Amino acid sequence: MDARAMYSPISSLSFHKPITVETGASVPDVILCMQEGDPNHERGTGCILVVKEKQLIGIVTERDLMQKVIGKNLDANDVIVNTIMTESPDSLMIDDPIAFALNIMHFDRCRHVPLVDENQVPVGIVSSRDIVAYSAEFLKMDNNQIDGER
Repeated sequence: MDARAMYSPISSLSFHKPITVETGASVPDVILCMQEGDPNHERGTGCILVVKEKQLIGIVTERDLMQKVIGKNLDANDVIVNTIMTESPDSLMIDDPIAFALNIMHFDRCRHVPLVDENQVPVGIVSSRDIVAYSAEFLKMDNNQIDGER
């Protein structure tokens, strides 16, 4: 795989549409959104973006639910998303290079990076799985080239 592939824009990936909840949503509502995912997911989703007046203000992951609700033995019905979300998560735009997403994932120790437009309105979410799938396609192409040279 050529390292230049990581400088392709994020729009080259098969990233997913964001699933969002409004600030103040209950944890059970967040869990339901995660379980339902969107029609393009075979399974649910591992994170939900939190918005206020359509703008990104936070992100909630399965890990947040495990550590901040279940791990603290809290009653999920009594918890709102604002108290467990990561506020102001690093985000990117779809024209940013894939390498930027990897950098955020590495330094922020996360698996999902929100994608926003110029008004901070979520337009997608890129996951480490999306990047692995993209990389696998390049590796497949490289192997085909190697096989063709034999």
